[in-house]
Amino acid sequence: MRAFSRARAKTGNRIAARMAMIAMTTSNSISVKPRRVILPSSPWSWDGQPQIRVFATWRGDSSPPAKVRRASFLPRPDATRRKLPSIRSTVVRTTVLALVAALAGGIAAAQPEPSLDGKTLGEWVELMNRNPGDHLAARMLGKMGEPAIAPLIQAMRTHPDGAIRWLAHRSLAEIGRAALPELDRVMQDGDPTARCQAVLSFELILGREAIPRLQEALTDAHPFPRVRAHGALLRLGEPSEEHLPALLEILRDPQFEAQWIAAEALGQTGAKAAGAEQALAEVARAFPGGIASRAWQALEEIGTEAAMEQLSGHWAEELGDPTVEVRTRVATAVRLGKLGPQAAAAVAPLREIAADAEADAILRGYCAWAAEQIEPSTGSPRTYHVARQHPQADDANPGSADRPWKTVQRAAGALKPGDTVLIHAGEYRELVRPVLGGTGEGRMVTYAAAPGEQPVIKASDPWRPDWRDEGGGVWSAPYERHPWDHPEQWPTPKEGPMHRAEQVFVEGALLTHVATLEELRAEPGRMLTDDEAGRLFVHIAGSPQDRLIERSMRQQCFAPAVRGLGYVRVRGLRMLHGAAPESNGDNWGVVGHRSVMSVRSGHHWVIEGNVIEWGNAQGLDIGREGWGEDLAWQPVVCETSGFHQVRGNTVSHHGVAGIVGWAGGANSLLLEDNITNGNGVKGNFFMYESAGVKLHTAKDCLIRRHRAHGNECFGIWLDYNCERNRITQCLLTDNMGAGVFHEVSPGPILIDTNVILGTRNAGEAWGEGIYSHDGNHAVCANNFIAGCANFGIRFRNLFSRIADGEPTTTSHNRLLNNLIFDCARGCISLNPEVPKAEDNRSEGNVLWQRGGEVTMCLEDAGSGVKWEATKIGQALQKTGGGDLVVSLKLWQDWADNDLSSVSLPPAFVLAGRSPEEILEALKG
Repeated sequence: MRAFSRARAKTGNRIAARMAMIAMTTSNSISVKPRRVILPSSPWSWDGQPQIRVFATWRGDSSPPAKVRRASFLPRPDATRRKLPSIRSTVVRTTVLALVAALAGGIAAAQPEPSLDGKTLGEWVELMNRNPGDHLAARMLGKMGEPAIAPLIQAMRTHPDGAIRWLAHRSLAEIGRAALPELDRVMQDGDPTARCQAVLSFELILGREAIPRLQEALTDAHPFPRVRAHGALLRLGEPSEEHLPALLEILRDPQFEAQWIAAEALGQTGAKAAGAEQALAEVARAFPGGIASRAWQALEEIGTEAAMEQLSGHWAEELGDPTVEVRTRVATAVRLGKLGPQAAAAVAPLREIAADAEADAILRGYCAWAAEQIEPSTGSPRTYHVARQHPQADDANPGSADRPWKTVQRAAGALKPGDTVLIHAGEYRELVRPVLGGTGEGRMVTYAAAPGEQPVIKASDPWRPDWRDEGGGVWSAPYERHPWDHPEQWPTPKEGPMHRAEQVFVEGALLTHVATLEELRAEPGRMLTDDEAGRLFVHIAGSPQDRLIERSMRQQCFAPAVRGLGYVRVRGLRMLHGAAPESNGDNWGVVGHRSVMSVRSGHHWVIEGNVIEWGNAQGLDIGREGWGEDLAWQPVVCETSGFHQVRGNTVSHHGVAGIVGWAGGANSLLLEDNITNGNGVKGNFFMYESAGVKLHTAKDCLIRRHRAHGNECFGIWLDYNCERNRITQCLLTDNMGAGVFHEVSPGPILIDTNVILGTRNAGEAWGEGIYSHDGNHAVCANNFIAGCANFGIRFRNLFSRIADGEPTTTSHNRLLNNLIFDCARGCISLNPEVPKAEDNRSEGNVLWQRGGEVTMCLEDAGSGVKWEATKIGQALQKTGGGDLVVSLKLWQDWADNDLSSVSLPPAFVLAGRSPEEILEALKG
């Protein structure tokens, strides 16, 4: 449709241009200057100039340009030599034709303004022209073709945001050859920075055809365009001896004030800049700051052996400099690791930092990882032991069965690919940060409970402050708020206990965090924080001195120091009490998924038989953590993510969610035989992430034999752009909102052979067995759904959103052979057949409702239906919008759904069977 609009606008412009030209050329021996017709997009051109401008200056005493003579609507050349018309006829003719031209301009102006992705050209230009400018707007204008040339040229010339000026040259290059005339003008009268960008546009648009223009730019009086031209000519294959010396001269001489841009040009040339390595290193050492950073980056981009030699030496120096920021040293360690054996000289300083107990834990982890990449371990796999309760336990030991280590972290810093650590019974109050993964299925790194033993890793510590008796079972103690627990300071501030990360446990039971003293005194089992007074209050039975009281002091129990590790196995551990802040959609840019256990963007993990409970936020993160600024400085060392096997785990009683996976980390997952019960403890159902299992952009995932019970949130939730997934043989009971939620996804998804019972209401919009909005190609088959507070199955189109570059719809879904009993509002709810909700079919179901006939719902939400325009609306004499609740017979007669479905009581179908027995019957 957008393409059609652009074509129509372009046609209107051409009509206006032709009519204006006729008006200006008919009385060709008299100089007439009609009012210029302003067109909403550039008219066609020749010789690099818009035609409308050429005709504005052409007089009838000479022949028109050759290309104009060839236009069929113009007079032949000999017509220009005819006898001059009378003054009167000329005036009349000119007046008439001027009116025609003005009318043509009006026709052109009436054409709709070009638009893209819901915004007009003018709106995109307005966004780009802000300071700082909107970078997306500058990119989008490149997709709008010729109408965007003028504003992009203006941005290239004058925009105060350097990034916008750079993006403008890229967008002009995307538009292509139509931008060349204006780019040529920039080379004539633009400032040096604009001329730089124009040179780069020439290269992108013309390739080797740009060489004449680039050679002309070498004569520019300013070094900026000359540098860009030299770099472009090198990239285009011109001899290096003609251009490399000139670039190096500008690089070395600060008088040119172009060292940074010269370093960038050399780097962008890649290996064709071989020979510049020594000069770049010298300049980097002589001119600290931005020039040095760009010179080192250029060496990395050049990538020759000589460049890598210079870089490895520099990086080793930078790594060992304690005055350099930790995030810079982490990035340096990763660069060295990716160099591999070429960085052999850096292994010693890397290992020195990795062994320094006083160094930052993240930096130590990345240094250990880098050393392993440069000099891989070659020994045979070994088995180590950690046994805190052993009388000889000490981290100075060799980690043998008779002389074990005392902490799991000691093992995490020592394990190499193929190694295993057996963790014996005891409480390990620490954060375990693995630094290495395995290298394949045959050489995994394994953390496992010793056979027959149950080790526990806790993020809490025993808390023994000076308690003060406040009377009535209330006690208070001085406390300091955790430095990470300040949700009121987030970009979207969050207030109150629901959003805090404070956790206190009494004999293993979590105290409920309340907001007022009145709530605290109302009943035992509660706590209150008073930040102004710096005191924490508890209401408990008995004296706190006689009870085991634990306070969560760490955010996580098990999370690698390095993002992106692969081939790690974690088996048979219990992990408790993480105090991470909640991660929700309003503040994803601040806080990522920081779960009690996390793979931290890893790949090919096997997580089996663990118990992960009582975290403030999420229990188990198997994704890519999100995009919080707290993560941005920690590189992901492997592009592969996902491919995890998560089996037989219990992940329950967490504040927000049980198992979560974001983005590419939710690819090719196997989740089987897991339990996620009692999650959503904090009561933040509407905070985006709350579910027993919540996966974003899940692709090629299988969730089977899952148990989710009593969650104050969804049972299983697959959100946004999910494809090729299956949820099968699951038992989902007494959850809030929906047993299964499929959202904003193209599918396909198969939801089959599940038992979903007693989904509770979370407001009028929720309470389904299976719920989907803006999801396509779902097949819900062979499910048993009963006792839900709203509908058994509900599919509707709710929002106008974009998934995978396309507007969302709710179409091509199938509800087949399900047993749906006694759901309060009805068995099934669908949109009527409308453009955004098409081809949704229901068939072969067994249905029943207590106390009356089966009802179904045709739902208005998102459909824009007008019932008077539909067969069923006409039959029921319903007008306007709104939901339409109908009997099974009307549903069959008028909606053409469930023609073979029947109404039968559940006792007739599955008399006296437990949920587990029903599930087995469905499987049979």
